[in-house]
Amino acid sequence: MQGSSGSSGHNGAGKTTLLKMVAGLVAPTSGELEVNGIDVVRDPAALKVTLGYLPEESRLYETMTAENYLAFFGEIYGIPKNEITVRTRRLFAALSLETGGKKLGEFSKGMKRKAAIARSLIHDPAFLVYDEPTSGLDPMTSRFIAGYLKDLKNSGKTIVLSAHNLYQVEAICDRVMILRRGKIVADGTMDRAPQTVRLDHVHRSGSPLPIRPGSTGEKCRTVRTRPGLPAMPRTWRHSTESLQRLRQRAAG
Repeated sequence: MQGSSGSSGHNGAGKTTLLKMVAGLVAPTSGELEVNGIDVVRDPAALKVTLGYLPEESRLYETMTAENYLAFFGEIYGIPKNEITVRTRRLFAALSLETGGKKLGEFSKGMKRKAAIARSLIHDPAFLVYDEPTSGLDPMTSRFIAGYLKDLKNSGKTIVLSAHNLYQVEAICDRVMILRRGKIVADGTMDRAPQTVRLDHVHRSGSPLPIRPGSTGEKCRTVRTRPGLPAMPRTWRHSTESLQRLRQRAAG
């Protein structure tokens, strides 16, 4: 499987819990979960060899230099030292991360995030799970990382991420999923036919809502809601703006 999938939703919707389950850090309370044919509960060690995980908060070993930090994790994965050095230089160059021999505790937040991304890639995983990869970053760094994630996707990596910023979800992902209180209220590709979602999952009505996430320029019919709520516009363009409106309704 290749491509990218993004999840969005209000705080507490279940985005982080979902990604932790995919990464094998939280066991599902029911059902089964496989990633590339690997059961995340029965064989978590095999999963971690092929998976790179980036939590929302980058908790680094701040007394280490970035080079030593990546060497430490590279050795855990059994990568030869010479290869670790080559991969570290390559990753730092791709991420425009100039360390200057500083310790991680001296890095800016954007630099720490780049170091954490490099750590998640040191073993060259095929599958990436990134939780809010640009959270709290300045616009320039956020845009750079979003562009880098697109490059990773185009290089053949499979990416599953969460983000509040729907511009990034739309720019990076082939598929988008909206969560509300642990439930999927919208799920679809960016370029295919609309998915039908019930408005009672979004704003407590009972009428179907056609959704075309990301299909810029597409139009949909007016959707009638329960009495007292306004009808949705007849020419609603399904772009980032439409996804933002959907998220606002889901949060309500």
